[in-house]
Amino acid sequence: MPDSSPVEKRRMPTSVRVAVLLLALLGVLLLATSALIVLQQDAYVDGLVQGGQSRDAAGQTALLLMIAYAFMGVTALVSAAFLPRHRAWARLSGLLVLSLLTVVSLLLLLFNGVVTPQVLLILASAIAGTASLTSKHTKRWVQGPVRMD
Repeated sequence: MPDSSPVEKRRMPTSVRVAVLLLALLGVLLLATSALIVLQQDAYVDGLVQGGQSRDAAGQTALLLMIAYAFMGVTALVSAAFLPRHRAWARLSGLLVLSLLTVVSLLLLLFNGVVTPQVLLILASAIAGTASLTSKHTKRWVQGPVRMD
């Protein structure tokens, strides 16, 4: 027999809405970046070679970034889809993706000297999304509706 006790419907907190929006935005952006790396692989590798890498290392970097961006993009989109449904795993996977994205972006900035508006946008969005996902309002949201017995 289904439980018919009243449940308080809570409005999605602003921190959750911001996190969902940023996860979805970053998911689409990362998948688009991955697709562009595949479509323009030679030009991307040439740009890395001009930056001082060997051709083999540049090819490996392009392949690694393409795979990493595709994986993180899909994970971010899945997290964005399930976070509004109070799924705790969606919050945790979103935190993992945004943390990895922050580290990858910082490494690109520090070691490869790749300073593009896209990398800066990804870094700023990842930091803002991490802040939203770690807020106490988001933590409470994923715990689900409050029972009013």
